[in-house]
Amino acid sequence: MKKKNKKAVALALSGTAIILIGSAMAYFTSVDNVTNRFIAGKLDITLTESNWKPENAVNVVPGDVIEKNPTITSNEDAECYLFMRVTVPCDSPEIEYDSGEKGALRPTDKSALPMYKFIVTENDTDSYDDTTTWNQNVHDCYTLVNAPVRKGNRLIYTYAYVDENTKLISVKKGETTEKPLFDKIKIWNFNEKYLPDEEYTSPSYDVTVEAFAIQSEYLSADAENIQEVWNKVKTER
Repeated sequence: MKKKNKKAVALALSGTAIILIGSAMAYFTSVDNVTNRFIAGKLDITLTESNWKPENAVNVVPGDVIEKNPTITSNEDAECYLFMRVTVPCDSPEIEYDSGEKGALRPTDKSALPMYKFIVTENDTDSYDDTTTWNQNVHDCYTLVNAPVRKGNRLIYTYAYVDENTKLISVKKGETTEKPLFDKIKIWNFNEKYLPDEEYTSPSYDVTVEAFAIQSEYLSADAENIQEVWNKVKTER
Protein backbone atom coordinates (compact mmCIF):
# COMPACT_ATOMS: atom_id res chain seq x y z
CA MET A 1 0.00 0.00 0.00
CA LYS A 2 2.80 2.39 0.84
CA LYS A 3 4.55 1.78 -2.51
CA LYS A 4 1.43 2.58 -4.47
CA ASN A 5 1.02 5.92 -2.66
CA LYS A 6 4.58 6.93 -3.48
CA LYS A 7 3.99 6.27 -7.16
CA ALA A 8 0.85 8.38 -7.16
CA VAL A 9 2.70 11.25 -5.54
CA ALA A 10 5.48 10.99 -8.12
CA LEU A 11 2.99 11.22 -10.94
CA ALA A 12 1.31 14.18 -9.36
CA LEU A 13 4.63 15.99 -9.00
CA SER A 14 5.54 15.17 -12.57
CA GLY A 15 2.27 16.62 -13.80
CA THR A 16 2.85 19.79 -11.82
CA ALA A 17 6.32 20.18 -13.35
CA ILE A 18 4.88 19.99 -16.84
CA ILE A 19 2.37 22.71 -16.05
CA LEU A 20 5.08 25.02 -14.67
CA ILE A 21 7.20 24.61 -17.79
CA GLY A 22 4.26 25.54 -19.97
CA SER A 23 3.56 28.71 -17.95
CA ALA A 24 7.16 29.87 -18.26
CA MET A 25 6.80 30.17 -22.07
CA ALA A 26 4.13 32.97 -21.90
CA TYR A 27 5.41 36.59 -22.20
CA PHE A 28 3.78 39.83 -21.07
CA THR A 29 3.60 42.45 -23.86
CA SER A 30 2.38 46.04 -24.06
CA VAL A 31 2.22 48.82 -26.70
CA ASP A 32 2.29 52.58 -26.13
CA ASN A 33 3.02 55.67 -28.26
CA VAL A 34 3.49 59.42 -27.94
CA THR A 35 2.37 61.99 -30.53
CA ASN A 36 3.84 65.50 -30.28
CA ARG A 37 2.21 68.32 -32.22
CA PHE A 38 4.48 70.96 -33.74
CA ILE A 39 2.79 74.12 -35.01
CA ALA A 40 4.72 75.61 -37.91
CA GLY A 41 5.43 79.30 -37.89
CA LYS A 42 4.88 81.54 -40.89
CA LEU A 43 6.16 84.77 -42.33
CA ASP A 44 3.69 87.56 -42.89
CA ILE A 45 4.78 90.75 -44.63
CA THR A 46 2.94 93.76 -45.98
CA LEU A 47 3.90 95.74 -49.08
CA THR A 48 2.77 99.36 -48.80
CA GLU A 49 2.89 102.38 -51.13
CA SER A 50 1.62 105.21 -48.96
CA ASN A 51 1.93 107.90 -51.65
CA TRP A 52 0.45 105.92 -54.54
CA LYS A 53 -2.79 107.30 -56.00
CA PRO A 54 -4.23 105.34 -58.95
CA GLU A 55 -5.86 108.44 -60.40
CA ASN A 56 -2.41 109.96 -60.95
CA ALA A 57 -1.56 107.15 -63.38
CA VAL A 58 -4.37 107.94 -65.83
CA ASN A 59 -3.70 109.80 -69.12
CA VAL A 60 0.01 110.03 -68.40
CA VAL A 61 2.49 111.32 -70.96
CA PRO A 62 6.28 111.00 -71.32
CA GLY A 63 7.99 113.13 -68.71
CA ASP A 64 5.28 112.67 -66.06
CA VAL A 65 6.52 111.85 -62.56
CA ILE A 66 4.24 109.76 -60.34
CA GLU A 67 4.53 109.17 -56.60
CA LYS A 68 5.27 105.51 -55.85
CA ASN A 69 7.15 104.52 -52.69
CA PRO A 70 7.13 100.76 -51.94
CA THR A 71 8.10 99.67 -48.40
CA ILE A 72 7.83 96.32 -46.58
CA THR A 73 6.65 95.69 -43.01
CA SER A 74 7.17 92.41 -41.13
CA ASN A 75 4.16 91.23 -39.12
CA GLU A 76 5.37 87.97 -37.59
CA ASP A 77 7.68 86.91 -34.77
CA ALA A 78 10.22 85.19 -37.00
CA GLU A 79 12.99 87.50 -38.17
CA CYS A 80 13.48 87.61 -41.91
CA TYR A 81 15.44 88.95 -44.85
CA LEU A 82 13.54 91.06 -47.37
CA PHE A 83 13.58 91.36 -51.14
CA MET A 84 11.62 93.40 -53.70
CA ARG A 85 11.12 92.61 -57.35
CA VAL A 86 9.94 95.20 -59.87
CA THR A 87 8.73 94.32 -63.35
CA VAL A 88 8.85 97.18 -65.85
CA PRO A 89 7.46 97.20 -69.42
CA CYS A 90 9.88 97.90 -72.26
CA ASP A 91 9.62 99.55 -75.65
CA SER A 92 11.79 100.42 -78.64
CA PRO A 93 11.75 104.22 -78.58
CA GLU A 94 13.88 106.98 -80.01
CA ILE A 95 14.94 110.04 -78.05
CA GLU A 96 16.33 113.42 -78.89
CA TYR A 97 19.89 113.82 -77.67
CA ASP A 98 21.22 117.07 -76.22
CA SER A 99 22.74 117.85 -79.61
CA GLY A 100 19.28 117.85 -81.15
CA GLU A 101 19.99 114.74 -83.16
CA LYS A 102 17.50 111.93 -83.24
CA GLY A 103 18.28 108.29 -83.61
CA ALA A 104 17.76 104.80 -82.34
CA LEU A 105 19.09 104.29 -78.85
CA ARG A 106 21.89 101.94 -78.06
CA PRO A 107 22.03 99.01 -77.37
CA THR A 108 21.10 97.34 -80.65
CA ASP A 109 18.27 95.43 -78.95
CA LYS A 110 16.18 98.54 -78.26
CA SER A 111 13.18 96.59 -77.00
CA ALA A 112 15.13 95.93 -73.79
CA LEU A 113 14.81 99.57 -72.72
CA PRO A 114 12.48 100.15 -69.74
CA MET A 115 9.64 102.62 -70.21
CA TYR A 116 9.78 103.78 -66.60
CA LYS A 117 12.59 105.14 -64.50
CA PHE A 118 12.84 104.82 -60.70
CA ILE A 119 13.48 108.11 -58.95
CA VAL A 120 15.18 108.73 -55.62
CA THR A 121 14.23 112.29 -54.73
CA GLU A 122 17.65 113.45 -53.56
CA ASN A 123 19.44 111.80 -56.45
CA ASP A 124 17.28 112.48 -59.49
CA THR A 125 18.89 112.74 -62.88
CA ASP A 126 17.60 112.63 -66.43
CA SER A 127 20.80 111.29 -67.92
CA TYR A 128 20.61 108.20 -70.12
CA ASP A 129 23.04 105.35 -69.61
CA ASP A 130 24.74 103.59 -72.50
CA THR A 131 24.34 100.19 -70.85
CA THR A 132 22.47 97.14 -71.99
CA THR A 133 19.87 97.46 -69.26
CA TRP A 134 19.77 101.10 -68.14
CA ASN A 135 20.41 101.51 -64.46
CA GLN A 136 17.63 102.46 -62.08
CA ASN A 137 17.89 104.76 -59.05
CA VAL A 138 17.07 103.15 -55.69
CA HIS A 139 17.81 104.11 -52.10
CA ASP A 140 21.18 103.03 -50.74
CA CYS A 141 19.65 100.48 -48.33
CA TYR A 142 18.89 98.27 -51.34
CA THR A 143 21.17 96.47 -53.72
CA LEU A 144 20.54 94.80 -57.06
CA VAL A 145 20.71 91.03 -56.58
CA ASN A 146 21.66 90.27 -60.16
CA ALA A 147 21.48 91.83 -63.60
CA PRO A 148 17.92 92.68 -64.69
CA VAL A 149 16.25 89.72 -66.36
CA ARG A 150 14.64 90.15 -69.76
CA LYS A 151 11.32 88.31 -70.16
CA GLY A 152 9.47 89.13 -73.35
CA ASN A 153 8.78 92.86 -73.42
CA ARG A 154 9.53 93.27 -69.73
CA LEU A 155 12.59 93.83 -67.55
CA ILE A 156 12.65 92.35 -64.04
CA TYR A 157 14.75 94.04 -61.34
CA THR A 158 15.37 92.22 -58.03
CA TYR A 159 16.65 94.08 -54.96
CA ALA A 160 17.70 93.00 -51.46
CA TYR A 161 17.32 95.07 -48.30
CA VAL A 162 20.86 95.55 -46.93
CA ASP A 163 22.98 97.55 -44.49
CA GLU A 164 25.88 99.88 -45.25
CA ASN A 165 28.16 96.86 -45.71
CA THR A 166 25.82 95.35 -48.34
CA LYS A 167 24.84 92.63 -45.88
CA LEU A 168 21.26 91.42 -45.57
CA ILE A 169 19.35 93.02 -42.69
CA SER A 170 17.41 90.72 -40.36
CA VAL A 171 14.06 92.43 -39.84
CA LYS A 172 12.02 91.86 -36.66
CA LYS A 173 8.27 91.84 -36.12
CA GLY A 174 6.72 95.27 -36.55
CA GLU A 175 9.73 96.72 -38.36
CA THR A 176 9.43 98.49 -41.70
CA THR A 177 12.19 99.03 -44.21
CA GLU A 178 14.04 102.22 -43.35
CA LYS A 179 13.30 103.80 -46.74
CA PRO A 180 11.15 102.89 -49.73
CA LEU A 181 12.85 101.20 -52.66
CA PHE A 182 12.38 104.46 -54.59
CA ASP A 183 10.20 107.56 -54.18
CA LYS A 184 8.67 108.04 -57.63
CA ILE A 185 8.63 106.72 -61.15
CA LYS A 186 9.00 108.72 -64.33
CA ILE A 187 7.93 107.88 -67.85
CA TRP A 188 10.98 108.11 -70.09
CA ASN A 189 10.93 110.96 -72.58
CA PHE A 190 10.39 108.84 -75.69
CA ASN A 191 9.62 110.29 -79.09
CA GLU A 192 6.00 109.88 -80.01
CA LYS A 193 5.17 107.13 -82.46
CA TYR A 194 2.73 108.36 -85.07
CA LEU A 195 -0.03 105.98 -86.08
CA PRO A 196 -3.17 106.52 -88.16
CA ASP A 197 -6.19 107.37 -86.02
CA GLU A 198 -7.91 104.11 -86.83
CA GLU A 199 -4.91 102.14 -85.52
CA TYR A 200 -4.48 104.06 -82.30
CA THR A 201 -5.79 102.81 -79.00
CA SER A 202 -4.81 104.18 -75.62
CA PRO A 203 -2.45 101.54 -74.20
CA SER A 204 -2.02 100.63 -70.55
CA TYR A 205 1.21 99.48 -68.97
CA ASP A 206 1.67 97.75 -65.64
CA VAL A 207 4.58 98.26 -63.27
CA THR A 208 4.49 95.35 -60.81
CA VAL A 209 6.17 95.41 -57.39
CA GLU A 210 6.45 92.19 -55.38
CA ALA A 211 7.76 91.68 -51.83
CA PHE A 212 9.47 88.52 -50.57
CA ALA A 213 10.66 87.34 -47.16
CA ILE A 214 12.65 84.37 -45.93
CA GLN A 215 13.48 83.50 -42.34
CA SER A 216 16.91 84.75 -41.34
CA GLU A 217 17.45 82.23 -38.54
CA TYR A 218 19.93 79.56 -39.66
CA LEU A 219 20.79 81.70 -42.70
CA SER A 220 22.96 84.28 -40.94
CA ALA A 221 26.09 82.69 -42.40
CA ASP A 222 24.75 83.60 -45.86
CA ALA A 223 23.89 87.22 -45.03
CA GLU A 224 26.72 88.44 -47.26
CA ASN A 225 25.95 85.93 -50.01
CA ILE A 226 22.79 87.65 -51.23
CA GLN A 227 22.48 85.62 -54.41
CA GLU A 228 22.54 82.38 -52.43
CA VAL A 229 19.74 83.54 -50.12
CA TRP A 230 17.66 84.78 -53.05
CA ASN A 231 18.04 81.37 -54.70
CA LYS A 232 16.47 79.85 -51.57
CA VAL A 233 13.58 82.32 -51.78
CA LYS A 234 12.93 81.30 -55.38
CA THR A 235 13.15 77.62 -54.47
CA GLU A 236 10.50 78.03 -51.77
CA ARG A 237 7.97 79.67 -54.12
